[in-house]
Amino acid sequence: MQNQKIKNIAFCICFIFILHPLLCLPLIIIEVYNKRHYALILLGCFMGLCAMLWPPTGDLYRHTMDYFDYIDKDEFELKLGQFDFILYYLSYVFANLGINFELVRFLFVFLSYMIVFFIFEDMRKTTEFITKHYRISLCIFFFSVPFCLIAFGLRYGFACSLMYLGLYYLLIKNRKIGWVYACLSIMTHYSLIVMLLLIWIVRLGINISSKRIVWFSFLSFIFLSSIFLEKIILLLPLPGFIQTAILAYVSGYWSGEHFEDHSLGFRLASILSYITIYPLVYYFLQIKEKSKLNSFLIIGICLWSVCSVSSELFVRTSLFLIFPLLLYMLSVVNMSGHLKKMQLILYFLIITFCSQLYSYRRVLGISDMYKLGYSSSASILFHTYDEEWIHKNVSFDGDPF
Repeated sequence: MQNQKIKNIAFCICFIFILHPLLCLPLIIIEVYNKRHYALILLGCFMGLCAMLWPPTGDLYRHTMDYFDYIDKDEFELKLGQFDFILYYLSYVFANLGINFELVRFLFVFLSYMIVFFIFEDMRKTTEFITKHYRISLCIFFFSVPFCLIAFGLRYGFACSLMYLGLYYLLIKNRKIGWVYACLSIMTHYSLIVMLLLIWIVRLGINISSKRIVWFSFLSFIFLSSIFLEKIILLLPLPGFIQTAILAYVSGYWSGEHFEDHSLGFRLASILSYITIYPLVYYFLQIKEKSKLNSFLIIGICLWSVCSVSSELFVRTSLFLIFPLLLYMLSVVNMSGHLKKMQLILYFLIITFCSQLYSYRRVLGISDMYKLGYSSSASILFHTYDEEWIHKNVSFDGDPF
């Protein structure tokens, strides 16, 4: 009788979600707190629908224009040496099947939340803190997903989510299927090959002490410069196109010059968008538990220190490391007696999420996000920003008018 009642409630909520997803959101949150698995799927769908209404600016503008270029093309062509082809191939398939490009955004965001929720549900079986503090743990996992990064740029954010799953399987569950997800990650964005190499090094059994992290980080912040790092990259035996891509973030426009094009409010919001990394690193350095994930994070924090010479690399590395640090604190360490620490982490994650939204306020200002207020799920799924709308509202550089 009780099971039938739960099924009836689930059916009603799903029906309301189809008719009006925003109106259904409070009901979804209640069911999530009641530990209903289907509610997590609906929550992922809701975030996916929000992503569909995100306007095509910045990187998303370029990906959208690539999609329009693929229409009526008979063959899919890759640039020489390009192995992060997943988004481009999906765009080609969707363009030739007449499927709106916005559905790619839905898939990337939805799958990212499903990956994080899967890890959460799997860890709940064995992790004392998550069992005792289900709600706060779920909020931590939810806000750890880089929603804005995925909706705005697609490739890097989704690649991070795939790498999280690979990292979880390889370093926590010790299952080889993690290599599949790690490889899918670098086929989504080539930069994640660095994290794949770190995982491989860790599985070889190489260990670095946390004391060395502190010294290495200190020296990197003080002495390392972009010019010195540029010379190191040029000496590495990397393919030319990878060197060019990395150098664009080390000494080019994206190394820090792009911040000069924005207001003080944007710069402050950008700093707050990764502020969670600092308390996490601080707590991590206080923990003595040894594990493969611990070794990965030690090397990762060293890399994070090196990336401080470039604002864009530093932000991206910070955003990536947040989730593995959370995994370490919840899966390897017994955090059951550290509720206040985890509450503080949650507050920082909420600040991070809100800061990211604030930094994109101009972009959201020209969006159709307001349609969430009255649209059904079906109408949002068929929503699209056509070429006419893009040329009217977005410049050739991808900036909103």
